[in-house]
This record gives sequence, C-alpha cells and structure tokens, in this order.
Amino acid sequence: MLKPEQRQGWEEVERGFSDEQAQAEAARCFKCDLAPKILDAVLPPASWLDFTAEVVAGVTRDAGVFQLLDADKNILMIKGVATLREALQEQLDRNTSARYFVFEPAAMYTSRESQMIQAYLQQYGKMPGGGADELDELF
Repeated sequence: MLKPEQRQGWEEVERGFSDEQAQAEAARCFKCDLAPKILDAVLPPASWLDFTAEVVAGVTRDAGVFQLLDADKNILMIKGVATLREALQEQLDRNTSARYFVFEPAAMYTSRESQMIQAYLQQYGKMPGGGADELDELF
C-alpha cells in the first residue's frame, strides 16, 4: 500500500505485489509437504446422459422437457411432455440417431419447451434437427 504521504489524486492505494514478491509468494506453496497431495480439479459432471433403456428407466415420471442429442452432441429435438420417462421410452425406438439426452422436470412444460426452442432459434437460426417437418404438421 502507498503510505499516506505518497497518495495523490486517483492513484491506486493498494498496489499488490511486485513481480519478485509475487514469485516468492507463489513459490512458498511448493515448499510444504502438502504439495504432492494436491489433486486435479474436480470438474462438474457432464450434463448429458447416455440415451439407453437402462438410463431412461431411471428418469422421473414428472412433466418436463427433454432434449435428444446425436453422437456429436448436436441437439436433435426439444420436447415438452406430460411424463418424461414414457416420452423418452417412445423415442428410444423412433429416434435411432440419438445417443444422449438431457431433461428437466417442469410443471409448465409447454411454456418451458417454447422458451428452450426460442433460445435455440436465436442461437442457430433454425429448428433443432432441421425441424421443418414438425412445423408443417402444425399448420
């Protein structure tokens, strides 16, 4: 820190370490006996799940929204449903290109589905998986 008599105007008062001080502080960490015990950072788990019958069987029966992803983790489908497990089980037979999925329970699943599709459209400018056929069925 700057001494009070050295402070002028809007200059930083807390200057931090000099290069030499910073290197000395950083080197201190490796001088104790705990350094070899420092583990690699634990990363958060992947949010996507394998799209298999075994994994789908563990999904809640609640209403919600799911996304199906291909082997490259590109979104193929975003769908809001009244029962997540049953809808995913139906997709196991229908959607052979899906390899992963994510889901979230949502009581207002139609609203959440709409939000997620809008976000996808804003980011990619098209419906997931091409999606034009699905839209044609609506009209």
